[in-house]
Amino acid sequence: MSEKKRSKILYLSDVPAYGENRGGTVIIHRLLKNIPPEQLLIVETDYFKPDKDYNASYPLPNVRYIKTTYPFISLRNTRFAHFYSLAMIRFGKFFFRKTDRLIKCEKIGNIITVSHGFMYFIATAIAAKHNIPCYAIHHDLYLNTVNLRINTARKFLTPLFAKSFSRNAMNFCVSPFMQRYYQERFSGKSIVLYPNRDAAAVTNYMKENKIQIQPVKEQLTFGYLGSINSKPIIELTREFANIIGQKGHQLYLLSNMSQAELDGIKFQYKNVSRVPWIKTDHLIEYLCKHVDVLVLFQDYEPFVMEANAINFPSKLSDYTQTGLPILIIGPTKGSAYKFGEVNSNSFWYVAGDGTIDQEALSAILNDLQDAAKRQEMGEAASKIGDELFSSSVANTLFTTKILA
Repeated sequence: MSEKKRSKILYLSDVPAYGENRGGTVIIHRLLKNIPPEQLLIVETDYFKPDKDYNASYPLPNVRYIKTTYPFISLRNTRFAHFYSLAMIRFGKFFFRKTDRLIKCEKIGNIITVSHGFMYFIATAIAAKHNIPCYAIHHDLYLNTVNLRINTARKFLTPLFAKSFSRNAMNFCVSPFMQRYYQERFSGKSIVLYPNRDAAAVTNYMKENKIQIQPVKEQLTFGYLGSINSKPIIELTREFANIIGQKGHQLYLLSNMSQAELDGIKFQYKNVSRVPWIKTDHLIEYLCKHVDVLVLFQDYEPFVMEANAINFPSKLSDYTQTGLPILIIGPTKGSAYKFGEVNSNSFWYVAGDGTIDQEALSAILNDLQDAAKRQEMGEAASKIGDELFSSSVANTLFTTKILA
C-alpha cells in the first residue's frame, strides 16, 4: 500500500452501516452511501450482532465487503467483558497484523473509521503505518467506546485515543460540546458533524404536506421517540406524564418498551400509550398526524453525565423534520438542554436534574395552548434542523473531503 496512486476508500470500523435503525449505524449508512460504490471497500467485523429486524438497506448496493472476526467475541456480552476488552486492547498488535494482511493488496487512498470498539485503534494505526489519511467519526465519549471499567479505561484508552486523535486527518465530532471537550484534552484537527439526515429527508413535513395545526386544542398529545431503558428516563417519563395528566394531556411512547414493562410503571393518570415500532419511511407521517408536541428526555444519572454532556441525541434530527414543536427535558449539564439553551428561539427546554422544574414546565404548557406559538416554534426547529442536520451539510463537511 506504499504506491503513490491509491483509489479505494476503506471503511474500517466495528460499527456496521445499517439503514433501518435509529442511532449511530444509520448515520454511518447515510454517509457511506454518498460515496461511489466502486470506490468504497468495507471491512466488517462481528463486534456487534447483526440487527436482522432492521437491515432492509443492508448491504450497501454494489459495495465490496470483507468479513473478519474476533476470537471469543461472545465474551464481550458476558460478565467477563471488562477482561476480554482489556486483553484485546493489550494484544492489539496481533489484530493489527491480521487486518493489515487482509487489505494489503488493496489500493487504499483514505480510511474512514468510528471511535467505537477495537477496530478504531487498528484503523488509525494502519493509516499511520502506510501514511494514509484517516477520517474519524466520534459519536460517543471515548471512555465508553470499549467495555472497560471507567478507571481502567482512563489509564489504557486515554493515551491510545490521544495518539489516534492527533494522527487523524480530521476528527468529526458529533456536537460542539464534544469538539470543545476533546480540543481541551487532545491535539489534532476537529470539526463538528451533527447526526445527518438521509438525502431524501423532508425539511418540514407539516408544511410540505399542508397539515394544519388545530387552532384551539385544550388537550394536547405529546410524543416521545426513543429507548426507555434506564431508571432516570423512566422517572422523567413518569413525572412528565403525571404533570401533563393533571391537565388532561396525553403521552405516546414510540419505544422499545413492551406493554408489560409499561404497565409496571405507576402512572397517576391513564394518559400514556405505547406505540409499536414504526419503520423510518412512515415515522414522520405518523408523528405529524397523531402528535402535537415532541418531547425529548435525556438521562441525568451521575455516571453517564460526562458522556451526556458531550454526546448528541440523534433523534433531534428526525424530530426537526416534522415541523412540530419540540420540548427538551434533561439535566442542565446535558447536551440536549444546552442545545435548547443555545437555540432558545427554536426549542422549549426544561431542567430535569433528578426532578422536572415544574414551574418552568407549567409556563411552557400554557404557551403550548397557543396554536400559533406551536407552529412558530415548530417551523423554527425545522429551520435549525435543515441548517445543521441536512444531507447537503453532511456532504459538504464530510464526503467532499473524503473524495477530494
